[in-house]
Amino acid sequence: MNIQKSQKLYSFAKINLFFNIVSKRQDNYHQIETIMQTIDLKDEIMIKNTNKSIIIKCNNSSIPLDNRNTVYRAAELMINRYHLDEGYEIEIKKGIPQGAGLAGGSGNAAAVILGIRDLKGLNISDEELVDLGKAIGADVPFCIFGGTCLAQGAGEKLTRLKDFYWQNILVVKPQFGIATKDIYGLITPEMFNRYDINILIDKINEGKDDEVILECKSALEDIVIEIYPEIKSIKNHILKTGGISAQMTGTGSAVIGFYPDSLTLNQAATYFRQQYKEIYITRTTREGIENGEKARCY
Repeated sequence: MNIQKSQKLYSFAKINLFFNIVSKRQDNYHQIETIMQTIDLKDEIMIKNTNKSIIIKCNNSSIPLDNRNTVYRAAELMINRYHLDEGYEIEIKKGIPQGAGLAGGSGNAAAVILGIRDLKGLNISDEELVDLGKAIGADVPFCIFGGTCLAQGAGEKLTRLKDFYWQNILVVKPQFGIATKDIYGLITPEMFNRYDINILIDKINEGKDDEVILECKSALEDIVIEIYPEIKSIKNHILKTGGISAQMTGTGSAVIGFYPDSLTLNQAATYFRQQYKEIYITRTTREGIENGEKARCY
């Protein structure tokens, strides 16, 4: 029997095509409705069997290596939930920027859940995967599955939509990061139910991708822009450089630009690189997590 001792995976970033706040729950979490989409911007996660401990390594010195890291908590959860008699050494190579609203940490946790499942040969249903993800963070269930999804509740109730496809996407990450909890703390009832998500869902399911990008909206943008007006400036410059539309993702700070072709996209990237260090050219993907040993297929 061939027993795996290590597993390499890639976890993809997510963007929010739409973000609406529905209400505030009694547990102080907010009910939301959002459309999440994975993009081809990724971190590499290497998981190895080791002794009865959890060891985290990362090429980014600002990433915590203890139980503040979602990767640590995901490994700990898997060990405790399934009574595993071993530990794991997990090495993270970051390609997704921090504090950007791109769910890098959530994706890393999702990769650990799937990686340990495969290393141990655990038979875990999709429902159980969602339950595991929820215990770590609201975005983790989506990051496990990826693609194009409607997310409701606190973000954990997922409905798969028709694949949204866009080839020419620019991600602009300003020098500052934003903590999600800080932005949620500023939400007031006046922000509830600002937009109708059904228009966008219909256009996605009809495959009208050119119209989808014109319907992207976020109820969180006004809150963030009031504190960080640079977000609005980036959006305006995306449009000035030929972008069809621009959207802040999650609670920021990254801004996503949808461009009509690769030439316009590359020219815009050159422009933004004069001002920002973290500029990424990407596209949508159907995957949330990818096995590092398998060939990519598009």
